Amino acid sequence: MKLFSVTILSGLLTFLNMVKGFLISKVVAIYAGPEGVAMMGQLQSFVAAINGLVSNQIGQGIARFTAQNGGDEQSPSLYWRAATKLLVYILCLVTPIFIIFSSQLANWLIGSAELYWIIVLLMVFLPLNICNSFLLSVLNGKEEHLKYITSLMLSTVASTIMAILLIYLYGINGGLAAVALNNALAGLIVIARVYKADWFKLKHWFGQTDAEKITVMSKYMALGVVGALTGPMSLIFVRETLENNISLAAAGNWQLMWSISTAFISVLTTAVGVYYYPKLAKSRYFEHLTSDTLKVFILIIPLALIGAGVIYFIRIELITLLATEEFKYTEKLFGVQLLGDLVRILSYIPALLLMAKGYFKMNALCEIIASLNFAMISYFLIPELGIIGASYAHLINYAVYFFVVSTVFIIHLRKMDRFSDVKQQEVASI
Repeated sequence: MKLFSVTILSGLLTFLNMVKGFLISKVVAIYAGPEGVAMMGQLQSFVAAINGLVSNQIGQGIARFTAQNGGDEQSPSLYWRAATKLLVYILCLVTPIFIIFSSQLANWLIGSAELYWIIVLLMVFLPLNICNSFLLSVLNGKEEHLKYITSLMLSTVASTIMAILLIYLYGINGGLAAVALNNALAGLIVIARVYKADWFKLKHWFGQTDAEKITVMSKYMALGVVGALTGPMSLIFVRETLENNISLAAAGNWQLMWSISTAFISVLTTAVGVYYYPKLAKSRYFEHLTSDTLKVFILIIPLALIGAGVIYFIRIELITLLATEEFKYTEKLFGVQLLGDLVRILSYIPALLLMAKGYFKMNALCEIIASLNFAMISYFLIPELGIIGASYAHLINYAVYFFVVSTVFIIHLRKMDRFSDVKQQEVASI
């Protein structure tokens, strides 16, 4: 599929996600106010951290080696087996620890040790979260864009129905349960979509592999650990900074803004990730990489500017639609936050190279610095500027990040072979 087609489908997917967010945020805002929104935001960050720890980054490795091996099933399956073996180990380690300390985690995240069962629920269904990430990564690596995006669409619709039903029946506790079960439900749906595929057979996922494959995939897992301990944790820290310096309601207002940002960003980054990542993984020549990258920038930059402009001009209507009068302070965050979002979208394009080409140390360093920067800049700006300090921190942080990943991208380009040079060498050798 062409980039434009993928972008349209990604836009539809994000529209569904936005509708899901609108419906759930509205219900939670009405029944639980800014405090309830902040609680769900904390749990969502924790779920993102767990998924990052056990599956998201290693899923990038699966997508990379699936793309590099094209239609061959046997070669990438050695990497799939390595990923499965590593995940079995980490599940055996992580699951008992989190269940044992579930009361303390629940008290820290959502302010009530009595909600420990939310953490237990998440850990029990974690294997399905992993299936969701791994199977989607194979679809991405094989460039089966239609099945990849429609699987996500079905998951969005199903999880929305589940969340609304649970909130209706059990209030905020039901909403928290829905957050814990969201990716598990998605895992069931993607299994139903691919179980007939030849590559889904157990022999491709369980069995012998070699030490080299395990070593490579363990590096992706290490990046997941870094991501789990940095990105989502920095969001939790920022919310706590807002709560401690202003109020829990302020944290809820900022969480609403962050949710809108995430929806906007995901429209374009999903399209870029689906279309561009496999091409990055396969690219061997300067001409191919520059051509694909230029296509992405030419399409994404105008769409990002238009999207940001539309969101800014309908910001009041968005707040009214998504929340209640208690969230009126969110309005003043839009300008700075959307500027940060634009820089973040642009930085995502060169940043994908770090994963696709195995720049593990640089990727880990960028993740750590970006997360620490966001947390620390927020820590200093929020007391001085109030709630908007978190949005300024977002902008400053991604400006620095964009500079760093763009520099790495340019250095990599300069090291690549030119297609014309390779052809000349082939002719000369005849």
